[in-house]
Amino acid sequence: MLYQNRDNLNDLSITVKIVETQDEDVFVQLVNATNSQTKVENSQFKSLSPVVRRVENYFKVMQDHETTSCLYSERRDKQFVGADIPNLRIYSLKEATRCVAAMFLERPDLASRFPIRMLDELSDELYDPKLHEISYYAACLTMHRFKLLRSNRQIPQNYQKLKWHFLPLIRMSICGERQIALTDKK
Repeated sequence: MLYQNRDNLNDLSITVKIVETQDEDVFVQLVNATNSQTKVENSQFKSLSPVVRRVENYFKVMQDHETTSCLYSERRDKQFVGADIPNLRIYSLKEATRCVAAMFLERPDLASRFPIRMLDELSDELYDPKLHEISYYAACLTMHRFKLLRSNRQIPQNYQKLKWHFLPLIRMSICGERQIALTDKK
C-alpha cells in the first residue's frame, strides 16, 4: 500500500525490523517485548505459552491414535481455515480452557457466563507448567461427545444451555466426587 501511494506520501520515514528465528521461545519473547502498537489482552498471549504448545502437540499425537473422534486444538485464531476439518472437531484455546475449567476445576458458572473472569481467577491452574495435557483433551472430548449426542437428539436440544454444567457431573460419575488437580497423575 505504501508503494502504491508513494506519490501521495511526503517525506515519510518508516522503521522496519526484520527478525528471523527458528526458536519459538525467542519469538515469544520478541512478541511480548515489542507489543506496544495495539492493545492486546494478556490472555491472548497464552497461545504462546509452552503449556499451550504442549497441549496442541498432545492433540496432534491423539489424532494418530483416535479413529472415531479426532479433535484439533486451535492454538492460533483461524489456524485450520481452508483445511477440510469439520468445525465440530476444532477446539479453540478459549473453548478448550472453558471445558477444562468446567470439568476439572468445577467452575461451570465461570465457563458458561464469565470466560474473561474465569481466566483472571483460574489462569494459574489452567496454564500451570506441571499440568497434564490429557486434561485438556479429556475435557474437549467429553464436550465433543455431548455435542454429538445433542445433535443426534439423544440429549434434548434445550439442554444446550446446561452443557458446561454437565462436564463436572460427567467427570464425577467417572472419577468420583473428589476434585482432581490438573497436575495429578490420576
